[in-house]
Amino acid sequence: MTPGSSATYTITLPAGARDITLQCLNLPAGTSCSFANPTLTITTSTNTPAGTYTIVVVFTYIVPGAATTSLIFLPFLLLPLVFARKRWAKARILLIVGVGLALLTLTNAGCGGSGPTHQSTSTAAVTLVVQ
Repeated sequence: MTPGSSATYTITLPAGARDITLQCLNLPAGTSCSFANPTLTITTSTNTPAGTYTIVVVFTYIVPGAATTSLIFLPFLLLPLVFARKRWAKARILLIVGVGLALLTLTNAGCGGSGPTHQSTSTAAVTLVVQ
């Protein structure tokens, strides 16, 4: 590309991604980047120096679906209850069921009734050649 022109790249993000922000790293002087799903545009200025640049683009966005990593630790958090005395067996079962239901309710609760979401980050590397 020549200085003062733009290059476009098609980027595929997960379905339902919203609130997308980006950060372009290693941009040469006089260059900017923007994103309008699904197109990444890198615009150079007339004073952008010639060269080959590897630009790393970091996308941060919100996607539907609950992040499930916190549920992985549930068995370990409930482990001390397994070793409780036998006379506590009924109370232990009720406590486990109650904690499980509370966690499911919290995991499935979303803001504004829109369902669970979580923040994700993706990166892409593009090569920009300015002649």
